[in-house]
Amino acid sequence: MTVEVQRMSYAEFGEAFVREAVNAQRISAVIYAITGEAVRVGPVEAGPGGVATAHAVGRIGEPSVLVTTPDPLGYQVSIPAALDVDVTAAGTKHHFDVDAAVRVAFTVVLAPPLSLCVVPDSPTYRDVDVDIRPKGIQARVLARSGIVERELRKHIARYMRERIATEVAAFSEVDLLPLMNAVAKQLTG
Repeated sequence: MTVEVQRMSYAEFGEAFVREAVNAQRISAVIYAITGEAVRVGPVEAGPGGVATAHAVGRIGEPSVLVTTPDPLGYQVSIPAALDVDVTAAGTKHHFDVDAAVRVAFTVVLAPPLSLCVVPDSPTYRDVDVDIRPKGIQARVLARSGIVERELRKHIARYMRERIATEVAAFSEVDLLPLMNAVAKQLTG
């Protein structure tokens, strides 16, 4: 008796495998696990010549993921955060509520002998959007100068670069051979 099997080419199989192994839901879950729910930064020097110090606490939202290129497979991840920011300048404390979003691009590449590699781009201040809501008249004046937005974008980008450098390395390359060998051992052992 012959069993009918729907066939696909090796290239079709490989493409389907990569797209399923590194899909948007998995990327979102991994990024959320890396960034965590809470963020706490500071004190950090801010402003020209470090004339101010800033503290920020907040929550990271669930990342959204878009496919940007089909081959090589590329994604753009947008990571939202709601932050409470306190800036002390000239002995006066200013408070800001901030909604931020950081865009990070990732490319999936294949490497020998049989590895999936996720290669992130390092975000810059251009990859950070902020919506600043100053609390109080003096905070509004400080916000209008543009210094607060520029410093927030710069520090958020630096924070994300550091997280990527320390955390993404743990999952950036997945060697499939040990996994395949483990499955083969289970089937034959």
